[in-house]
Parts: sequence; C-alpha cells; structure tokens
Amino acid sequence: NYGGGGGGGNGNGGNPGNGAGGYCQISWGSNGIAVANGFQPVNILQNPFTDFIKLQNTTGNETFELQNTNGQIVWCGKNINGENFSTIASGIYFVKVIRENNVQVLKVVKQ
Repeated sequence: NYGGGGGGGNGNGGNPGNGAGGYCQISWGSNGIAVANGFQPVNILQNPFTDFIKLQNTTGNETFELQNTNGQIVWCGKNINGENFSTIASGIYFVKVIRENNVQVLKVVKQ
C-alpha cells in the first residue's frame, strides 16, 4: 500500500504534491503479473499465433486494441477471439486489454 500520492495520482485530482490520502494496492500473482483491485489478468493461450489470437479470462466487458511495434492500431473491437488475423504481416504485436479502469498489455507474435 502506498499512501498519499501527488495530485491526480490518487484519483482526487488535487494539485501536484498535495496528496489527498488515497492509496494504490498492488499484489503480484504467481506468474509475476500485477493484480490490482481484483483485476484478473487475461492470458494468451497460443503464442506465437497464425490466424486467431486466443485469450483466456476474458469477461466480455473488455475492449481490445491490436497495435504494431510502431504503436499503430491495426485492429480494435470487443471480440478479439473471433477475429481472423491471417492477413496481417508476421511480426511482433501488442494486445491492449481495456476493462473498466484496468489496462493490460500483452506481447504476441504473428507467424
């Protein structure tokens, strides 16, 4: 637990340096992934992938972005498990998982 925090960092929008007693609780799961506020991390089931990105622990309330290494959004939507990525170039991509106030980024490799 970390107390205080600068303005805005604690969710209270105070001025910089004027922490308002907020805190952030972070715990580490057995796989080394940060679990904050009960956020259940999404896992990749097949990496590298060829056509489909298969993710586990999705709830249906997520929005996904697939970004290339230049930060360009290649695809975004709600159902990444059903999307066919056979036409994108081979290489490294990042899947950004956005669920409520939590964001997780996963590195995937397209063969």
